[in-house]
Amino acid sequence: NTDTLMICRFDTVNTKISIVSIPRDICANVEYETKKINAVYALGHGIDALVNAVSDMTGFKIDNYILVNIKAFVALVNTIGGVYYDVPYYMDWDDPTQDLHIHYNKGYQYLNGYDALNVVRWRQNNDNTVYGDIVRIENQQKFLIAVLKQCLSISNIFTKTDDYVKIFNDYVKTDLDIGNLGWFAQKFLKLKVEDLEFATMPANYNASIKGFSYGLVHVDEWIAMVNRYLNPFDKEITVDDVSLIAQDDNGNIYSTTGEIAGGYESFLSYDEYMERLRAESEAKAEAERIKAEAEQAQNPAATEVPSAADTPAETDSSGAEAAVPDDSAGDISQTDESPAATDYGLFYTGDD
Repeated sequence: NTDTLMICRFDTVNTKISIVSIPRDICANVEYETKKINAVYALGHGIDALVNAVSDMTGFKIDNYILVNIKAFVALVNTIGGVYYDVPYYMDWDDPTQDLHIHYNKGYQYLNGYDALNVVRWRQNNDNTVYGDIVRIENQQKFLIAVLKQCLSISNIFTKTDDYVKIFNDYVKTDLDIGNLGWFAQKFLKLKVEDLEFATMPANYNASIKGFSYGLVHVDEWIAMVNRYLNPFDKEITVDDVSLIAQDDNGNIYSTTGEIAGGYESFLSYDEYMERLRAESEAKAEAERIKAEAEQAQNPAATEVPSAADTPAETDSSGAEAAVPDDSAGDISQTDESPAATDYGLFYTGDD
């Protein structure tokens, strides 16, 4: 999923960059049954669909995209020699399903690339304290300022250029051509930290539609933010220019265009989602059962159990016959020490 999504306006005349973060659960007016903005790209609809969805939100066509692999983040921080950062919270989180283990004390400290990635991904602790996506966005924005300070230092800019180019080529996809990239890079070198400003899309981040959590945009506040930070034109953006899913004062879900893409019924419900997971789990179990039976049929000798007559009597160290448990007393294959039969659990995570 594109869990970190930022819209950037680079004012090269006044040498200023404005960045607005879009929280991952914001509801997009798209026809797909999962309408969270972070899922548009991941569900196979691709970068064009994501650019169109974001353009609908802003009211103007996004000119270009830059798609960054998280490996680029790690490589960049390592290339600039790590970053000293004031970690804003005590972080203690383990997610074995992602092999993700985040453990850092609060306070100013040195972070290498791996550490930095963990810090900007964090949003909850093992004690069930949940800070959420908005706190994570604030943390990411502060960290980017720390990285910018280091990147723009004289010693780094002029000695690491080739490394930056390699990172870009290896881990970044964009529709910007070489000429544009070089031109923007020259402008970027003139930046100062105070030339960078951040904002986050205003919304009700705790809304729910059919049992799924969504972020529903505060329309008037968003229009003002677009005009303040992002609008590249002299003419102001109005509500007539955007396509947003929002909620009125009575709790009703509506679209600013007057039409929800696919209709309200197109929203996937939580119950439908869980039923799909259940069906997929059962199908997987059935496929594995059929596979196991086929393998057993092809090689029956591998699973034959010798009869009592074919089995030598067990003896103890004195040569006397040792006692063997009587099968009639119970199935010894299901003792406490033997592994239990395979369980197929249902797991749902909203994490990245």
